[in-house]
Amino acid sequence: MRRLAARAARLATVPAGGPTWLVCRRMRCVVARMLVVGVFSMLVAACGSGQPSGRGPSTAGSRPVAPAAGEPPIGGHSLVAVPGQSVTAEVRPRLIEIYRRPAAGRPIRAMANPVESGIPLVFLVKQARAGWLEVYLPVRPDGATGWIRASHVTLKHDPYHVRISLGGHRLTVTKLGRVVDRQPIGVGDVATPTPRGVYFVTALYRLIDPTGPFGPYAFGLSGFSNVLRSFGGGPGQLAIHGTNDPGGIGSNVSHGCIHVTNREITRLAKVLPLGTPVQIAS
Repeated sequence: MRRLAARAARLATVPAGGPTWLVCRRMRCVVARMLVVGVFSMLVAACGSGQPSGRGPSTAGSRPVAPAAGEPPIGGHSLVAVPGQSVTAEVRPRLIEIYRRPAAGRPIRAMANPVESGIPLVFLVKQARAGWLEVYLPVRPDGATGWIRASHVTLKHDPYHVRISLGGHRLTVTKLGRVVDRQPIGVGDVATPTPRGVYFVTALYRLIDPTGPFGPYAFGLSGFSNVLRSFGGGPGQLAIHGTNDPGGIGSNVSHGCIHVTNREITRLAKVLPLGTPVQIAS
Protein backbone atom coordinates (compact mmCIF):
# COMPACT_ATOMS: atom_id res chain seq x y z
CA MET A 1 0.00 0.00 0.00
CA ARG A 2 0.99 3.65 -0.13
CA ARG A 3 2.08 3.57 3.50
CA LEU A 4 2.61 0.84 6.06
CA ALA A 5 -0.40 1.97 8.05
CA ALA A 6 -2.54 1.89 4.92
CA ARG A 7 -1.35 -1.61 4.05
CA ALA A 8 -2.21 -3.04 7.46
CA ALA A 9 -5.72 -3.98 8.50
CA ARG A 10 -6.71 -1.92 11.49
CA LEU A 11 -7.02 -3.40 14.96
CA ALA A 12 -9.92 -1.82 16.81
CA THR A 13 -9.75 -1.54 20.58
CA VAL A 14 -13.22 -2.17 21.90
CA PRO A 15 -14.77 -0.94 25.19
CA ALA A 16 -16.56 -3.48 27.35
CA GLY A 17 -20.35 -3.45 27.46
CA GLY A 18 -22.87 -2.12 24.98
CA PRO A 19 -24.54 -3.61 21.90
CA THR A 20 -22.71 -5.71 19.32
CA TRP A 21 -22.90 -7.04 15.82
CA LEU A 22 -21.18 -10.23 16.93
CA VAL A 23 -23.61 -13.15 17.11
CA CYS A 24 -22.81 -15.07 20.27
CA ARG A 25 -24.74 -16.82 22.99
CA ARG A 26 -25.05 -15.88 26.69
CA MET A 27 -22.86 -12.85 26.11
CA ARG A 28 -23.07 -9.10 25.89
CA CYS A 29 -21.46 -7.21 23.08
CA VAL A 30 -18.12 -5.55 23.51
CA VAL A 31 -17.84 -4.19 20.02
CA ALA A 32 -19.77 -0.92 20.28
CA ARG A 33 -18.20 2.51 19.86
CA MET A 34 -15.08 0.99 18.25
CA LEU A 35 -11.95 3.09 18.27
CA VAL A 36 -9.02 2.71 15.93
CA VAL A 37 -5.79 2.99 17.91
CA GLY A 38 -2.22 3.63 16.80
CA VAL A 39 -1.96 1.17 13.94
CA PHE A 40 1.77 1.37 13.54
CA SER A 41 2.54 0.92 17.24
CA MET A 42 0.05 -1.91 17.50
CA LEU A 43 1.65 -3.63 14.51
CA VAL A 44 5.02 -3.34 16.19
CA ALA A 45 3.56 -4.96 19.28
CA ALA A 46 1.98 -7.72 17.20
CA CYS A 47 5.18 -8.29 15.22
CA GLY A 48 7.41 -8.61 18.26
CA SER A 49 11.06 -8.52 17.23
CA GLY A 50 10.24 -7.79 13.61
CA GLN A 51 11.54 -11.13 12.33
CA PRO A 52 9.74 -12.64 9.31
CA SER A 53 7.78 -15.04 11.52
CA GLY A 54 6.30 -12.17 13.55
CA ARG A 55 4.11 -10.72 10.81
CA GLY A 56 1.34 -8.17 11.25
CA PRO A 57 -2.23 -9.37 11.66
CA SER A 58 -3.58 -8.44 8.25
CA THR A 59 -0.71 -8.25 5.78
CA ALA A 60 0.86 -11.64 6.48
CA GLY A 61 1.00 -13.75 3.36
CA SER A 62 -0.88 -11.11 1.39
CA ARG A 63 1.27 -8.94 -0.87
CA PRO A 64 1.29 -7.75 -4.48
CA VAL A 65 2.77 -10.39 -6.76
CA ALA A 66 4.35 -9.86 -10.19
CA PRO A 67 2.87 -11.84 -13.09
CA ALA A 68 4.65 -14.91 -14.36
CA ALA A 69 5.89 -14.85 -17.95
CA GLY A 70 3.18 -15.71 -20.44
CA GLU A 71 0.30 -15.69 -17.93
CA PRO A 72 -2.61 -13.25 -18.37
CA PRO A 73 -3.10 -10.67 -15.61
CA ILE A 74 -6.23 -10.51 -13.47
CA GLY A 75 -8.67 -7.80 -14.50
CA GLY A 76 -5.95 -5.83 -16.21
CA HIS A 77 -3.72 -5.82 -13.10
CA SER A 78 -0.15 -7.09 -12.89
CA LEU A 79 -1.38 -10.00 -10.77
CA VAL A 80 -2.00 -13.49 -12.11
CA ALA A 81 -3.91 -16.45 -10.73
CA VAL A 82 -1.77 -18.84 -8.69
CA PRO A 83 -2.92 -22.34 -7.71
CA GLY A 84 -3.59 -22.65 -3.98
CA GLN A 85 -4.01 -18.91 -3.47
CA SER A 86 -7.07 -16.70 -3.45
CA VAL A 87 -7.06 -13.08 -4.60
CA THR A 88 -8.19 -10.18 -2.44
CA ALA A 89 -9.03 -6.65 -3.54
CA GLU A 90 -8.37 -3.68 -1.25
CA VAL A 91 -10.40 -0.65 -2.25
CA ARG A 92 -8.51 2.59 -2.88
CA PRO A 93 -11.18 5.33 -3.26
CA ARG A 94 -13.35 6.38 -0.33
CA LEU A 95 -16.44 5.08 -2.12
CA ILE A 96 -16.72 2.18 -4.53
CA GLU A 97 -19.68 1.44 -6.77
CA ILE A 98 -21.01 -2.12 -7.10
CA TYR A 99 -22.62 -3.28 -10.37
CA ARG A 100 -24.86 -6.20 -11.18
CA ARG A 101 -22.72 -7.04 -14.22
CA PRO A 102 -19.64 -5.60 -15.94
CA ALA A 103 -20.18 -2.27 -17.66
CA ALA A 104 -23.77 -2.00 -16.40
CA GLY A 105 -25.23 1.46 -16.73
CA ARG A 106 -25.98 2.09 -13.07
CA PRO A 107 -24.53 0.68 -9.85
CA ILE A 108 -26.77 -1.35 -7.55
CA ARG A 109 -25.06 0.00 -4.44
CA ALA A 110 -22.04 1.90 -3.18
CA MET A 111 -19.84 1.00 -0.23
CA ALA A 112 -17.76 3.36 1.88
CA ASN A 113 -14.04 2.91 2.45
CA PRO A 114 -12.79 2.63 5.10
CA VAL A 115 -15.57 0.92 6.99
CA GLU A 116 -16.27 1.47 10.68
CA SER A 117 -13.25 1.99 12.91
CA GLY A 118 -11.10 2.91 9.93
CA ILE A 119 -10.76 -0.69 8.76
CA PRO A 120 -9.98 -0.82 5.02
CA LEU A 121 -12.64 -2.26 2.73
CA VAL A 122 -11.33 -5.53 1.30
CA PHE A 123 -13.18 -8.02 -0.92
CA LEU A 124 -12.58 -11.64 -1.86
CA VAL A 125 -12.39 -11.95 -5.65
CA LYS A 126 -14.54 -14.62 -7.29
CA GLN A 127 -13.63 -14.09 -10.94
CA ALA A 128 -12.33 -11.47 -13.36
CA ARG A 129 -13.01 -10.06 -16.79
CA ALA A 130 -11.18 -7.37 -18.69
CA GLY A 131 -11.19 -4.33 -16.41
CA TRP A 132 -13.73 -5.85 -14.00
CA LEU A 133 -13.80 -8.10 -10.92
CA GLU A 134 -16.65 -10.09 -9.46
CA VAL A 135 -16.29 -9.99 -5.67
CA TYR A 136 -18.11 -11.46 -2.71
CA LEU A 137 -19.98 -8.79 -0.77
CA PRO A 138 -20.29 -8.47 3.04
CA VAL A 139 -24.07 -8.03 2.81
CA ARG A 140 -27.25 -10.07 2.94
CA PRO A 141 -28.08 -12.48 1.43
CA ASP A 142 -25.05 -14.61 2.27
CA GLY A 143 -22.94 -15.33 -0.76
CA ALA A 144 -24.03 -12.19 -2.62
CA THR A 145 -21.62 -10.94 -5.28
CA GLY A 146 -21.21 -7.85 -7.41
CA TRP A 147 -18.88 -6.40 -10.03
CA ILE A 148 -16.38 -3.60 -9.37
CA ARG A 149 -13.91 -1.77 -11.59
CA ALA A 150 -10.50 -3.40 -11.31
CA SER A 151 -8.80 -0.01 -11.53
CA HIS A 152 -10.26 0.99 -8.15
CA VAL A 153 -8.55 -1.71 -6.08
CA THR A 154 -5.16 -3.15 -5.22
CA LEU A 155 -4.97 -6.92 -5.72
CA LYS A 156 -3.02 -9.33 -3.54
CA HIS A 157 -2.51 -13.05 -3.31
CA ASP A 158 -3.65 -14.73 -0.09
CA PRO A 159 -2.19 -18.21 0.55
CA TYR A 160 -4.49 -18.92 3.51
CA HIS A 161 -7.86 -20.66 3.50
CA VAL A 162 -10.07 -21.46 6.49
CA ARG A 163 -12.45 -24.41 6.46
CA ILE A 164 -15.11 -24.91 9.12
CA SER A 165 -16.65 -28.35 9.66
CA LEU A 166 -19.87 -27.88 11.62
CA GLY A 167 -20.54 -31.56 12.23
CA GLY A 168 -16.92 -32.25 13.08
CA HIS A 169 -16.60 -29.09 15.21
CA ARG A 170 -13.30 -28.43 13.51
CA LEU A 171 -11.46 -25.42 12.06
CA THR A 172 -8.76 -26.18 9.50
CA VAL A 173 -6.31 -23.62 8.13
CA THR A 174 -4.37 -24.31 4.96
CA LYS A 175 -1.50 -22.35 3.46
CA LEU A 176 -0.84 -22.93 -0.23
CA GLY A 177 -3.12 -25.95 0.03
CA ARG A 178 -1.18 -27.53 2.90
CA VAL A 179 -2.76 -27.95 6.33
CA VAL A 180 -0.95 -25.78 8.87
CA ASP A 181 -3.48 -25.77 11.70
CA ARG A 182 -6.46 -27.80 12.86
CA GLN A 183 -8.42 -26.97 16.02
CA PRO A 184 -11.73 -27.89 17.73
CA ILE A 185 -14.44 -25.21 17.73
CA GLY A 186 -17.86 -24.33 19.12
CA VAL A 187 -20.61 -23.56 16.59
CA GLY A 188 -24.25 -22.44 16.44
CA ASP A 189 -26.91 -24.42 18.25
CA VAL A 190 -30.05 -25.97 16.74
CA ALA A 191 -32.15 -22.80 17.10
CA THR A 192 -29.47 -20.47 15.71
CA PRO A 193 -27.21 -22.57 13.49
CA THR A 194 -24.06 -21.33 11.87
CA PRO A 195 -24.96 -20.84 8.18
CA ARG A 196 -23.03 -22.76 5.55
CA GLY A 197 -21.39 -20.94 2.68
CA VAL A 198 -18.31 -19.14 1.40
CA TYR A 199 -17.39 -16.04 3.39
CA PHE A 200 -14.30 -13.93 3.97
CA VAL A 201 -12.62 -12.01 6.78
CA THR A 202 -13.82 -8.39 6.85
CA ALA A 203 -12.23 -7.12 10.08
CA LEU A 204 -9.97 -7.96 12.99
CA TYR A 205 -10.74 -6.53 16.41
CA ARG A 206 -8.51 -6.58 19.47
CA LEU A 207 -10.64 -6.58 22.59
CA ILE A 208 -9.76 -4.57 25.69
CA ASP A 209 -10.44 -7.45 28.09
CA PRO A 210 -8.68 -10.57 26.76
CA THR A 211 -10.29 -12.64 29.52
CA GLY A 212 -13.82 -11.59 28.53
CA PRO A 213 -16.47 -13.65 26.72
CA PHE A 214 -14.98 -12.99 23.26
CA GLY A 215 -11.36 -13.57 24.23
CA PRO A 216 -8.52 -11.33 23.04
CA TYR A 217 -9.46 -11.08 19.34
CA ALA A 218 -12.47 -11.36 17.02
CA PHE A 219 -12.60 -11.70 13.24
CA GLY A 220 -15.66 -10.21 11.56
CA LEU A 221 -16.92 -12.30 8.63
CA SER A 222 -18.91 -11.35 5.56
CA GLY A 223 -21.81 -13.65 6.46
CA PHE A 224 -24.93 -13.21 8.57
CA SER A 225 -27.23 -15.38 10.63
CA ASN A 226 -30.10 -16.93 8.70
CA VAL A 227 -32.26 -16.75 11.83
CA LEU A 228 -31.36 -13.49 13.56
CA ARG A 229 -32.01 -10.37 11.49
CA SER A 230 -30.59 -8.35 14.38
CA PHE A 231 -28.76 -9.15 17.58
CA GLY A 232 -27.62 -6.90 20.40
CA GLY A 233 -28.21 -3.79 18.32
CA GLY A 234 -26.38 -5.11 15.25
CA PRO A 235 -27.31 -6.95 12.03
CA GLY A 236 -26.47 -10.49 13.20
CA GLN A 237 -23.06 -10.64 11.53
CA LEU A 238 -20.95 -13.76 11.98
CA ALA A 239 -17.55 -13.85 13.63
CA ILE A 240 -14.72 -16.11 14.72
CA HIS A 241 -13.56 -15.24 18.23
CA GLY A 242 -12.09 -16.51 21.46
CA THR A 243 -14.04 -17.43 24.57
CA ASN A 244 -13.89 -17.46 28.35
CA ASP A 245 -15.84 -20.74 28.33
CA PRO A 246 -13.45 -23.31 26.83
CA GLY A 247 -15.81 -26.04 27.98
CA GLY A 248 -18.12 -25.05 25.09
CA ILE A 249 -15.47 -25.87 22.49
CA GLY A 250 -16.47 -28.97 20.57
CA SER A 251 -20.22 -28.44 20.88
CA ASN A 252 -23.16 -26.40 19.57
CA VAL A 253 -23.16 -23.41 21.92
CA SER A 254 -23.48 -20.14 19.98
CA HIS A 255 -25.96 -17.98 18.13
CA GLY A 256 -23.94 -18.57 14.97
CA CYS A 257 -20.40 -17.49 15.81
CA ILE A 258 -17.39 -19.77 15.63
CA HIS A 259 -15.74 -20.16 19.05
CA VAL A 260 -12.06 -21.07 19.30
CA THR A 261 -9.68 -21.12 22.24
CA ASN A 262 -7.98 -17.85 23.16
CA ARG A 263 -4.63 -19.35 22.24
CA GLU A 264 -5.91 -20.22 18.77
CA ILE A 265 -7.54 -16.85 18.05
CA THR A 266 -4.32 -15.13 19.08
CA ARG A 267 -2.36 -17.30 16.65
CA LEU A 268 -4.84 -16.65 13.83
CA ALA A 269 -4.77 -12.91 14.47
CA LYS A 270 -1.07 -12.90 13.58
CA VAL A 271 -1.41 -14.59 10.20
CA LEU A 272 -4.81 -14.24 8.52
CA PRO A 273 -5.15 -11.24 6.17
CA LEU A 274 -8.35 -9.36 5.51
CA GLY A 275 -10.19 -11.06 2.66
CA THR A 276 -9.12 -14.59 3.66
CA PRO A 277 -11.79 -17.05 2.49
CA VAL A 278 -13.74 -18.91 5.18
CA GLN A 279 -15.68 -21.91 3.91
CA ILE A 280 -18.33 -23.26 6.28
CA ALA A 281 -19.67 -26.73 5.49
CA SER A 282 -21.50 -29.59 7.15
